[in-house]
Amino acid sequence: MKKKNKNLTSLEDFKVKNYGKRGTKKREELEAGYENFKIGVLLLEARLEKGLTQEQLAAKAGTTKSVSYTHLRAHETVLDLVCRLLLEKKK
Repeated sequence: MKKKNKNLTSLEDFKVKNYGKRGTKKREELEAGYENFKIGVLLLEARLEKGLTQEQLAAKAGTTKSVSYTHLRAHETVLDLVCRLLLEKKK
């Protein structure tokens, strides 16, 4: 049987210690950033699966700029785009 490492802490305990409890400004900013990160990863994976460049994806999204995965905002347009990309067949 393995010994438990007493120096380890749970992710929740780490977040509480370093960012505060849920509801505090610092913690909510952390959680919101994580949600944006997850959407960005989903979008990246869908883009790569479809063989699209960032520029091609930007054109599909109706913008002339490359899509920045680290600066995404979780809004309906992005979510609609992700759903369309995931459901479209690879061309």
